[in-house]
Amino acid sequence: MIFIGGISDKRVALGQLQSVMCKHCRQTHAMDLFKSYYYFHFFFLPLWKWKLSYDVKCEGCQAIMMIPNHLGKAWEQGEDLKLTLWDLEITKDGASLEQQCRHCHEMLPLTYQYCPHCGKKVRERNELDV
Repeated sequence: MIFIGGISDKRVALGQLQSVMCKHCRQTHAMDLFKSYYYFHFFFLPLWKWKLSYDVKCEGCQAIMMIPNHLGKAWEQGEDLKLTLWDLEITKDGASLEQQCRHCHEMLPLTYQYCPHCGKKVRERNELDV
């Protein structure tokens, strides 16, 4: 007797949420909503699902944050989803929120164009270290 089955995981994109404040970068961005779960399949037909979770990915800093399952299920049922900072739990940090001045090597927020310590222009984001 041959048994063809197994356990797999799946991550499905559900859509995009507009104007959500990111708990990591504290900026308002659009966020992609995902549903993740494990499932047992037999002949490629899913039979049981477990460990269901929903998460969002910030378009600004690329941080990934989990949301409560009841909010994800509400989105799937067509309800309008309004997320607050209390609904988000950071599971993967996004891009660094600081940069280093190339002249005095002080750490500065990414929004600074000039260093308040030495007064010189901070490097551009895409500029490589020499």
